[in-house]
Amino acid sequence: MCLAIYKPAETVADWYAYRNGFEANDDSWGFAAVVDGSIVTRCGIGDFNEFREAFEPYADRQAIIHFRWATHGKTDTDNCHPFMVSDTLAVIHNGIISIKCEVNKDRSDTWHFNELVLKPMHTRDPDFFLRSDVMYSQQLAHAGSKFVFLRANGDCEIWNEEAGAWASDGHWYSNDSHEGRTSRYIGYGVASRTTTASASSRAWIETAEGRWRYTDDSVTSSSQYDEEKKEQEEYDEEKEEAFFTDRRMDDLRSYGVSRQCLKEVLEYFGACGIEALHDLI
Repeated sequence: MCLAIYKPAETVADWYAYRNGFEANDDSWGFAAVVDGSIVTRCGIGDFNEFREAFEPYADRQAIIHFRWATHGKTDTDNCHPFMVSDTLAVIHNGIISIKCEVNKDRSDTWHFNELVLKPMHTRDPDFFLRSDVMYSQQLAHAGSKFVFLRANGDCEIWNEEAGAWASDGHWYSNDSHEGRTSRYIGYGVASRTTTASASSRAWIETAEGRWRYTDDSVTSSSQYDEEKKEQEEYDEEKEEAFFTDRRMDDLRSYGVSRQCLKEVLEYFGACGIEALHDLI
């Protein structure tokens, strides 16, 4: 899946969302930040704390952030995003690019796209990523992908921006994996963060037993907790099923299965039909 994030300079770092994004896409992390007219990049294949330590000095900067779920190429730092289109232009990507990965079989589809397409386009026109005609044609060619470009002077452009979403924290996210397994209750131990449940907003904390409960005394009864927990589990199952169905559909599209075919399979057979087709291919 991967998660691509754009963080404008005026927004506050959302460590809760970043952690969720990493937990769902933990093959690697990387970011690029604008610092005094230049681009600073960092990446790694370590844990979330390693990412946080690296990003904290740039948390007040304009930045793009990427958490990778590997689909092509090795899981190593050479395949970490961002990729540098030039010394002053970085790009991150979410999706699967239909491109032959034959220049270097250890490298990802995004690496190949950057080397074979983006770099030559930049050589001809350094502003290519801002051009409406280029953007339009590339969005048509890569409808299932999102690209975020950031230049050292602060220029930023998102291809297929409408396929992602701007969140209340001021960030743009390429998908909802920054919300975690659910965006309603679970808070990764951040007791001060409030989440929405029913009609009111209540803070959740983790107990010593590893269970989650409201800090509001009016809703900590055993029966209500169990009811809320059951609802939580049902929601998690639905979201997890949808998550893996989306990933299988991305895989099938990369194998050449048409969007219309996938739509019909999903309509008539549901998620189990997509799974069966994925296993067959």
